[in-house]
Amino acid sequence: MRSLRRHCTLLAAGAALVLSGCGTTEAPENSAASGERITVTDSRGTELTLDGPAEKVVGLEWGVTEHLVALGVMPVGAADAEGYGNWVSAEPLDDSVTDVGVRGEPSIDAIAALAPDLVVADAGLPAAAVTQLERSSR
Repeated sequence: MRSLRRHCTLLAAGAALVLSGCGTTEAPENSAASGERITVTDSRGTELTLDGPAEKVVGLEWGVTEHLVALGVMPVGAADAEGYGNWVSAEPLDDSVTDVGVRGEPSIDAIAALAPDLVVADAGLPAAAVTQLERSSR
């Protein structure tokens, strides 16, 4: 199995809820936060197993990114971070977040350079972009 750092996949926006264990300041109450593998199913029905909670996450839609931040997961990268900052005020991004290109056509190179544990998008991301992201994680 590929290491967690090299594994990059797309999940439906709802799967962001799986990340709710990330970023908490409370002591872990479940074994998943203690290093047990976490298995989720994306919007295509593909199962993804992580070695533990993802730490370096990229969000490719404003709604996904907003959910990540609301759950305490500040992404390392976000699509159209400037636009997000102009239109989304409920959950602001840190200055540390890297812009990875436009929504719908993110920069695969910019995402790969961040070496994310997880890339989260909504189900509307073009299939060609999904394929490129999956290839870049191998």
